[in-house]
This record gives sequence, structure tokens and C-alpha cells, in this order.
Amino acid sequence: MEVTPYRARVRLDTLANMRWSTGLALGFLCLLGCKKHNPQAIAAVANVPDGPTPTQLARDARGDQAFAAKLYKAQRLPATNNLFFSPSTVRVAIGMAYTGARGATAEEIAQVLDLDPDRDATARLFGQVLRDWNRGGSALRVANRAWGQRNYKFLPDFLTTLSRDFAAPFGTVDFIADTEGARHTINQWVDLTTEHKIPELLKPEVLNADSRLVLTNALYFKENWASPFDRSQTSDADFHTSSGDVRVPMMAKVERLPFARIAGAEVIKLGYASGERSMIVVLPERVDGWESVEQSLDAAMLASLIAIETNAERAIYLPRFTLDVATSLKAPLNSLGLRAPFDEGRADFSGMNGDQKLSISAIAHQAFVSVNEAGTEAAAATAVVLQDKSEPPAFRADHPFLFLVCDKVGRVLFMGRVVDPTK
Repeated sequence: MEVTPYRARVRLDTLANMRWSTGLALGFLCLLGCKKHNPQAIAAVANVPDGPTPTQLARDARGDQAFAAKLYKAQRLPATNNLFFSPSTVRVAIGMAYTGARGATAEEIAQVLDLDPDRDATARLFGQVLRDWNRGGSALRVANRAWGQRNYKFLPDFLTTLSRDFAAPFGTVDFIADTEGARHTINQWVDLTTEHKIPELLKPEVLNADSRLVLTNALYFKENWASPFDRSQTSDADFHTSSGDVRVPMMAKVERLPFARIAGAEVIKLGYASGERSMIVVLPERVDGWESVEQSLDAAMLASLIAIETNAERAIYLPRFTLDVATSLKAPLNSLGLRAPFDEGRADFSGMNGDQKLSISAIAHQAFVSVNEAGTEAAAATAVVLQDKSEPPAFRADHPFLFLVCDKVGRVLFMGRVVDPTK
């Protein structure tokens, strides 16, 4: 069935009135395997000695959805900003740090990221998830890498866990003597791993001479639609934003596909050629309805979106677009209760180096996506930066000051000022 440009414009008035970043951010939560969880399928991938059980994998998938919903809502961006990120890979990157966390630091990470309190079990589970993701051929590739300060002592057990479970080779750089060189080396690895979609994950201010370890995760995804859009049917059309209409290339096709109505929105599931992944698009029924839909977002809602299976024929109109969003995750994670890992006085990553001198100084994240008639290309990368305790803030009396001498009950025995110590 041919879709005329005129019909596309008419349909826009009723179906395309939203900030599309909302629906697409929700959709890409499912790019890493958006199938309804099947116990037999899960059992098939849990095939390594002492690996996670099907029950553990299913429970962790629910934890992943809960974390995705929380982190989405915690990124309180202006209403005019697009949003795009990869919650699953953020969880993997911080999961590497979790294996070296102890005490309250480990407890906070487990609670906020919905991880198993057993750190070893979590590491084995992530190892299985990574193997499963990378089993899908060239459509989806996920890699980890650890970068440590040269001559800094890390515990062998920690490095073994990174290598064995997270497939994260350990390399050395020199943050102290060549901070910029270390930044370039890490960025170059991310750039190559993401097919040059994320060339500068670490900005100049992220690393310094106190940095001791950077845990990196990078993902690259490229796959065609199971039912591509016909490029000849794409035409310019109005897209309604809060500041007025803009013209966009609007793709169009008619397809019978999973469809549902939920929480004041229409939902479709666009499948990819492999049948292993899909994009879920959540379109509020009202032009200004995306904020209400976001407020309803939680793990249960995500599970409902992922589970939709009832097919219906729909004329689909979706803008062709590209997003490239870089963000610091420290503030959003702080707001979710992840505070101890960032606090120099409280952080305990003694499972990494045997002492409590390390704390997280930054978590950098960047995600790219391009959606067109053929399919989707996307990439994401996360860097968890840990630093040694820096020197305490200096109190340097190198300019005029006041001073007083008191006894223990508060009587002022002497009082004065110094404007020139040489006089």
C-alpha cells in the first residue's frame, strides 16, 4: 500500500505530536534484547560452569528495567532537550566497580543499580550477559577495558574478575605524568570500538593527576529493520515542538506489528531483521502529553511495554533523525542515592587495591543514534573514573588575616591582625 505525502501530513496532526526523544529513549532501552523473557531461552545461555541460573538472569533483567526507569527520570533535563542513553551499559560499567566495592559503598551500588548483593554472583551474571550480547554476530558488539595508573598496585583478584567475567583487559597509562596522553589513549579505544561514533568520551576536565583507574564500556549496534521504510515515501512534514513546528523528513509505511495503548499513549514495536531486538516507540495521545507519560514511567510500565504482542495494522510515520548526547551521570546517580562511592571520606573500594583511598570522581556517558529508512545505527560508551584521595583543601595564610587566642571556656586572651609579617 502506498502512503501519500498528503496523508503523512494529516496523520502528523494526530500521531506525531510529541517530543520524540521521550519515546525513542524508552525504545532504545530494549535494543539490547527486547524479547519477552522465556525460561527455555534463558536456560540456553546459562551454560557456563557456576554460571547464573535462569531465575537469576530473569531477576536481573527486571533489575535492569527498574534501573533504566529510575535513571531516565533522574536526568532532569530542560523540556526542550533530547535525551538518549544506554542504561544497560551504564549498569555494566558501574558493575565493574561494584566488584571492588565494600561496606556501605557496595550496598549503595547494589540498591541503586538493582544488583545482587553477592558481588561474585553479579560478576558471573554480567559475564553471561556480555557473552549473550556478543553472540549475535556483527549487529551488536559490547566491549570493556580497564586503564590503571602505571606502577599502582591493584589486587590480583580484582584484575582477575575484570578479565574473567567482564572480558576487560587491563592496560596501564600514566595519569600523573601524562594526563592528556592517558585521555587520548582511552578516547582512541572508545572511538575505534564505537566505529568512530564517540571520538571524545572523556573531556579534558574529567581526568587529572589524581586519577588512578578508568573502567570503560563501549557498545556498537547496527541493524536493518525487519520491514524497512521505502525511502521514496519519505517527505518533509511538520513536527510539533513546544516552541513551534519544525520541518523534518518523515518516514512512512503501513505495517502489521505489535501495538497497544497504555498510560495515555499509543505504543508500537518495530522489529529488526535478526528477530533478537526491537525498538519500542511510545507516542502520547496528546500533543503535550509526554511529561505525563514520563511521570508514569517505572519498571512495571517498561515490562508492560516490552511484553506487547497483539498485532494491529497501522500507518507508521516516524521522523528520520540523529541524536548525539553526552552527559555526566554523577548528579543523576547522586539523586538516586548513590553518594558514598563519590565521597572521598566514605568510599570503600578496598577490593581493588587493599585500602580505602579510591573514590569515583566522575562517570562520563555518551550515546549516539541514527534512525533511517533502512534501520538503526547506535553507539554508547561509559567511563567510571576513580581517583586517589587528593590533598585536603589548602588554608594558605598568605595575605592579611585576623587571629585570637582563647581559653577553653571562650575568654579572649589575645586578639589581633597581621597585615605584614615582616614588620
